[in-house]
Amino acid sequence: MRTFFVVFCVAWMGGIAAGTAGWPVGAMTAAVVAAATLAHQAGLTRPGMTAAAILAVLGCVHGRGIPLETCIPGEGWSGTVVERPRVREDWQQAVVDDGDGCRGLLTTDRWLQLPVGSTVRLSGGERQTLTDAAAFSAGYANYLARQNIQFIWRWPNVRTEVGRRDRLHLLYAGAQRRISSVFYEPDAGIVRALLLADRSALSDSLTDQFRRVGVSHVLAISGLHVSVLMGIFYGAVLLLPLSVWPRLLFVGALLWGYVLFIGAPVSAVRASIFWTLAGLALASRQLVSLPSVFMAAAAAMLTMRPDLAADAGWQLSFAAVAGIFLLLFLLRPRLHALGEKGGLRPLLLGLSAVSAGAVLTTWPLSLYHFGSISFVGLPANMIIVPVSSLTLVLAAVVLLLSGVWQPAGLAVSFVVHLLVTVMDRVTAWLSRMPYASLDEVSLPVWMLVLYYVALFAASVFWLRRQERSWREVWVS
Repeated sequence: MRTFFVVFCVAWMGGIAAGTAGWPVGAMTAAVVAAATLAHQAGLTRPGMTAAAILAVLGCVHGRGIPLETCIPGEGWSGTVVERPRVREDWQQAVVDDGDGCRGLLTTDRWLQLPVGSTVRLSGGERQTLTDAAAFSAGYANYLARQNIQFIWRWPNVRTEVGRRDRLHLLYAGAQRRISSVFYEPDAGIVRALLLADRSALSDSLTDQFRRVGVSHVLAISGLHVSVLMGIFYGAVLLLPLSVWPRLLFVGALLWGYVLFIGAPVSAVRASIFWTLAGLALASRQLVSLPSVFMAAAAAMLTMRPDLAADAGWQLSFAAVAGIFLLLFLLRPRLHALGEKGGLRPLLLGLSAVSAGAVLTTWPLSLYHFGSISFVGLPANMIIVPVSSLTLVLAAVVLLLSGVWQPAGLAVSFVVHLLVTVMDRVTAWLSRMPYASLDEVSLPVWMLVLYYVALFAASVFWLRRQERSWREVWVS
């Protein structure tokens, strides 16, 4: 039953992705063939293969229902800020939407307060359609189009009307000030990025340094951060005298409250759905594998918001987790054999597999969307990811201790400073290596698809060499 469920989830999501790609015949055909092939590999009979193909077609129809018309806003155009602004040293960018299918990217002064939910009225400045933007950078225009953004408006006169989320914005600003009062720069900027998804205090040079070595994801709220915080929340709630279901509700409230507080980034929402479903399965005593929960969470998100299939952040987040599960599954016999011998080798191999799995499945997407690739990403992730996770935990401890006993908070903050220094020094050294990264490179869609087909074929070959079945991943 689990195999049926997972195959149908994959067929449905593949159809949605094909529909959002905008290739009516080719994409639908590819989705149907892929769904039928996957069903056959999973051992489904002809009715199962037919059902998977039909689901792929329905997914295409669902994905194609997203309106992607071009709109040209006039003077005095008003819209709502729908995502937390991306703040940099001298400017900020916000996505604004008028509610009628017209969505644009606003660039303005960084000091302007633009909380999510506020209304902006724009006039003056420079307006640009994606067609105009493509004349300067076709890759950037295509990237914006995949985010369902239809125009760019730079440096307009902005009148804001703060909406109902102003109180939440004030709480968020208070958290920013709290971190800045406990940590010095650049520690404060990195802690704000790790805990609040606020990168406004990060210098462009530091951001570029992390990007060049392939670890810029640690400076944004990702599934890794949410998973670490989930562990903290669950560990804290275990100290309370609660039964299973009240404990689950309490942890869920903490988790979703945090995600909404930081602006509900796509990767954080995906990870929260994942852990919510995993918690429900655990509380109801259902023996469900984490990969199955992951597929269910992804399918639920794409069903509610098919446009996420075209979002670069969602694609990278999904690919990273899928790659981690895939490589750990393929290496399971080796990990089991090393585990029987004891020592640190299984731990080191497991950590290496986590980093390698994420890199293996994300580098083509990074190259396709952003035109850049890092050749030192694997060693950088093996070092930076554990350090950043520990930094996240200790930074949260510092904020709690500083409100109770200031000396204890300062003592732990020094450890955070050492960890931040390690991340800075390691990324700086790796980024200066010759050929550490390659920029301004384009990857055609057909090569992207070909890579993942080859990766899937190699995985099937590897499993057959091990005399194992795909069914194992969904039941263990």
